[in-house]
Amino acid sequence: MSAGLAAVAIARIARLSAGGSYAGDSVLFFALYPITFVFTAAYSDGLFVALAAWAFLAALRGRPALAGVLGAAAVLTRPTGIALLPALALMLWPKRHTLGAWLAWSPLLLLPAALVGYCLYLRSHFGDAFAFVHSEGAFWLRHVPATGPLGGLWNAVKSGEQGVAQLVLHLPARSGAPSGFGKPEQFAVWNVVQLALLVAACALTWVCWKRVSRAAAVYSAGTILVFLSAPAAVVPLVSEPRFLIGDFPLFIALAAVAAGRPRLRSALVVSFAAFGLLAAVGFAHGVWVS
Repeated sequence: MSAGLAAVAIARIARLSAGGSYAGDSVLFFALYPITFVFTAAYSDGLFVALAAWAFLAALRGRPALAGVLGAAAVLTRPTGIALLPALALMLWPKRHTLGAWLAWSPLLLLPAALVGYCLYLRSHFGDAFAFVHSEGAFWLRHVPATGPLGGLWNAVKSGEQGVAQLVLHLPARSGAPSGFGKPEQFAVWNVVQLALLVAACALTWVCWKRVSRAAAVYSAGTILVFLSAPAAVVPLVSEPRFLIGDFPLFIALAAVAAGRPRLRSALVVSFAAFGLLAAVGFAHGVWVS
């Protein structure tokens, strides 16, 4: 249900921001994205993208109170929802610097307030205001580089380059020689594929800036920067495909890129559907896919 509500909001955002011709394909790419099988599991992804998209739509329509409430709910669903704040502020920034205009803009303060409230709750119940960060560090070995997102980007690029080298060194050998792929090669594949996905996400963010809306691009860039700010140890961009589900402007940008290119559109639809089917089958059989 949440994913369906998210699709409705994405279609309306596409109509208002980029033209009605992109709305159908935006929803199509969102629905076929290979990781959206998680909408059938007990994960927060569907709820988060629904709240984030409707908060964005409310701001786009000039309704700051609703945008603030929905944005705060998105932050409570997933703290990374704070990436919404710059985009909502850009859309709702007062045109006149009067007290009334600033008071109308003030509901956006609910987003940082929600994050602070969640931290206070964690401190009260678990003695650790940043338990959500430390748990990621314990389980996924995520850490926050001293240089922030730039450090995460450097780790991703370095791991991707090393992954390519690892795979080249372990290409199928000549007959009679040992060959095969082990765990290091699996990590190498993940690093290469996820770096390629990061490059694609950054390119689509630029498309958002040029062809969708600057607010959509700001939200997309903020989402990517939040993700890069806490890379993992072995596979820096682990879970990136799932994380990007919440970056809904990318699907609108992808529809804009595919518009007028029927071969590209068909290739995207077929590849999304094929990889999505494989991912769903693997997930149903207990294979970790994210």
